Amino acid sequence: MQNGRKYLKRKNYDYIAADSFNEAYNLIKEYDIDLIITSLYGKGGDIEDFIKNIGYMASNEIPIFIVTSDNDHEKKKNLLNLGVFDYLLKDDLKEEITKHVDAVFQDDEYMKNLKEAKIAIIDDNSFDCTLEKDMLARYGIQNVDYYNSGKELFNSNKKYDMYLIDMVLENEFGKTLIRQIRRNNINSSIIAVT
Repeated sequence: MQNGRKYLKRKNYDYIAADSFNEAYNLIKEYDIDLIITSLYGKGGDIEDFIKNIGYMASNEIPIFIVTSDNDHEKKKNLLNLGVFDYLLKDDLKEEITKHVDAVFQDDEYMKNLKEAKIAIIDDNSFDCTLEKDMLARYGIQNVDYYNSGKELFNSNKKYDMYLIDMVLENEFGKTLIRQIRRNNINSSIIAVT
C-alpha cells in the first residue's frame, strides 16, 4: 500500500489510513469518504463483513478497491458481487491505482456537474417518466423538468443544459424536435432515447 500512499500524496489527495476493519468502519462513519482502498486481509474481521457493513450505511455509494496479491477468481467474483468497485493486484498496483483513482474523482466531477445542470426530459410515457425520476433521484439529481411533448417544452420558453428526448413521441418526430432544440440552444447536450 506504500505505492498507493505515495501516489495519493503526489496528486495532493487527502487520505486517512486505518489499522483494522473496525477502525476503518468508524472513520467512514465519522468522515465524508470518497474512496476506499483496502487490503483483502485485515485485523478485526474479514473483508466480506467489512463490505457488507459499508453497504448497510447511508454512504454505500463509496467505491471500494481491494488490493491483493491473491488472484483467486472465485474470491474476486464474490467481492465484486458484494459491490466492490474493482480488485487490484499488487503486481500492477502503481498503474492500476493511478488509473482507477483518477477515474473515480473524474466521475465525481461529472456527477457534480450533472447535479448542477438544468435538465429537460421529453417523454410521453408515464411509466418511463417514473423510472427516470426514480433513477435521477437516487443520484440526487433534482433540477429536472418533465414534458409530455416538444410542443409543451417550446411553450415553456425555457432553455436547458441537457435534454433527454424520447425519439418515439405521439404526433411528433424526435429528429425534428432535436433539430429545433439545437437551433435554439446550440450549446446544450441532447440524449436521444428509443
